Amino acid sequence: LRSSPSRREAFHTAQALRRNLQRDTAGEVIGALELVLDVRTRWSSTFAMLSRALLLRSSLEAVLLLPEHEDKLARFKISAAGWSRIQQIADVLQIAHKGQQMLSAESHPTLYMAIPALESPMAAWEKLQSG
Repeated sequence: LRSSPSRREAFHTAQALRRNLQRDTAGEVIGALELVLDVRTRWSSTFAMLSRALLLRSSLEAVLLLPEHEDKLARFKISAAGWSRIQQIADVLQIAHKGQQMLSAESHPTLYMAIPALESPMAAWEKLQSG
């Protein structure tokens, strides 16, 4: 979607319809969001990528169904089971993201929070694993 102006415009239009966004005088959708790319060197980027995809799921699905984009984008369609798996992974990564955010504060010392920040995700993951 990011590499094609026509697909990006279709994506923004889908967001405008689904999220009640307005257009400015130049016709650009105000407040349209872009997909987030995973960056191997950035903490929490996978969580950010999956969270944004979940937020924009209906807009993504709408663009993938457009006949003019179907040929190139059909292989990117995600099944209901796939979306469920994405949600599960995002739930697991959100736990680590919260711990990382707690340790990334710049306005106050965080060293004393290091052990709780590590123990909390582990306990939450164990709880998820046990059902």
